[in-house]
Amino acid sequence: MSDQITVSGGGSVAVETPVMLAAAAALGETHDELQRIDAILAALRLQPAWAALDPALRARADGAAASAAAHCRVATRTAGATADAVRTAAVQYGAVEHLVVTILDSTTAGVASIFGGALRLAAAAGPLPLAVTAGAELQLTLLPLLQQTIAHTLTTGRFEPQLDPMLLAEAQRDISSADDLLRGFLLIETPQEIARNDPGAPFGTEAIAGALGFGYLLLEHPDPRLRLQRSGSGPMPRPTDLADLGRRVPQDGPATPQLRIERYADGDGAVRWIVYSSGTVHFAPVHNREPFDMLANLQGVADEPSAAQTATVRAMHAAGIRPGQPVLLVGHSQGALNLTRVAADGGFDVAGVVTLGGPTGQIALPRSLPVLALEHDEDPVPVIAGIPAAGAAGLNRVVVRRRLYDDEAPPSNGVAVPSHETDEYVRTLLDAERSSAAPVAGFQRQTRGFFTGDAGTVSSWQASRATGDVDQRRPRPATSGRFQ
Repeated sequence: MSDQITVSGGGSVAVETPVMLAAAAALGETHDELQRIDAILAALRLQPAWAALDPALRARADGAAASAAAHCRVATRTAGATADAVRTAAVQYGAVEHLVVTILDSTTAGVASIFGGALRLAAAAGPLPLAVTAGAELQLTLLPLLQQTIAHTLTTGRFEPQLDPMLLAEAQRDISSADDLLRGFLLIETPQEIARNDPGAPFGTEAIAGALGFGYLLLEHPDPRLRLQRSGSGPMPRPTDLADLGRRVPQDGPATPQLRIERYADGDGAVRWIVYSSGTVHFAPVHNREPFDMLANLQGVADEPSAAQTATVRAMHAAGIRPGQPVLLVGHSQGALNLTRVAADGGFDVAGVVTLGGPTGQIALPRSLPVLALEHDEDPVPVIAGIPAAGAAGLNRVVVRRRLYDDEAPPSNGVAVPSHETDEYVRTLLDAERSSAAPVAGFQRQTRGFFTGDAGTVSSWQASRATGDVDQRRPRPATSGRFQ
């Protein structure tokens, strides 16, 4: 299992910032050591024994010491300047890599649009040209992946396409470019849509997810009323590090609270909150009691309010979160999606977002909002969102990636996608903090207030779809009970 992480300012072309920062640290140590040597040389020339030397010998020694000191000072300045340059490069590389990713994504979208236009022309020419064109395009896009999958299977003896990073990366590109292909076929593609890769464009990922969700609702008619039950109130120390945030995310099991809300008061009386959310609890398209279901996933991707997102907002209000009080949002999987949508809606004073394996890359958040997104190369869930957002919002999103398995087999623990488990993301949080990567350190500086200070209180919240008679009153802050 690999512990090597990559950190980027957004996108998938990543830089080994831990290596760069380690080099900068080594140069900084060299700078300090050279300064010490320079000081030793200066002190040595002031010693009585030095003055007692033969004049001719002392002159040669003075010249050698002066020359060594001059070289030492030049080397000191060079080491210091180089260390600063490497640190700056580690911080600013995100801007460069994001530009590269944006260009590559726009190129992919443009190629897909051209493919769509070619299919339109071939369809007008007749069935045979259409079949030939479609076959050629499939060969160009799918044959290399098929060859890679076969080679990987023969090498490792395992057929695991759902965990293959190369296949997942291609699936992410295909999801993002499918709308360009369709718009190209309909001859309605515009240069702006190619450049922006907007999920809200016609036939984009939001529209596809919305159509699937609407289809689910035609088959099922879930109770629109929600019930929230508060439990587990008590004292709680502040989290000590990033990994502690991951450990506190609720487990996504049936009949268990999906939400955890912590309240902390600073020394000046200011109140801070941390909200944690679990992922999908039930994978039925629409569950008659559980709002954290597949329908909520589709509605979250489609930017439509789901029952799970509504329950999250109601729990935050019922817990007592007020305007102007900073909130840190931490979610896993669907919980990351729900909380990122909450941050995008602007109804709370969100001071930071941490996502663990969430399909959130295409959600544009304000550039002033610090975002730390953790994704595993073998985790298919972040792929659902398609290629991450371009522009300033995407650049601001700090992405920490880890490849878990390399060429070894994943653990046979009965879990369908072990790379998506919360425990693995806690390990990645630990690695991110140990790396001292500049983007991660920057996120920690921006959210430092949530990790220092006195203990606070915690409450857990379980949301369910109502059955039978339900209290129809509006939610209000309370210590226990159910809220409509």
